Amino acid sequence: MPVNYTNFRGQKYYLHKGKAKKSGSQYFFSMKQDGEVAESIPEGYEIYETPNGQVFLRKIWSAPLRLE
Repeated sequence: MPVNYTNFRGQKYYLHKGKAKKSGSQYFFSMKQDGEVAESIPEGYEIYETPNGQVFLRKIWSAPLRLE
């Protein structure tokens, strides 16, 4: 089943998998379903929506532990 996400405006986005120039794969969201649609979110990444409603795939960020 393809990965899709509906933002707060009700717009549906599909996660696509493309080929990057130097490394292996490149992921991006598009409102169009045609092309190579990804079947799952890559490990270590999450879906992020900006306050404007744009949808991105970003690396999961963990804050460093503070030792006091």
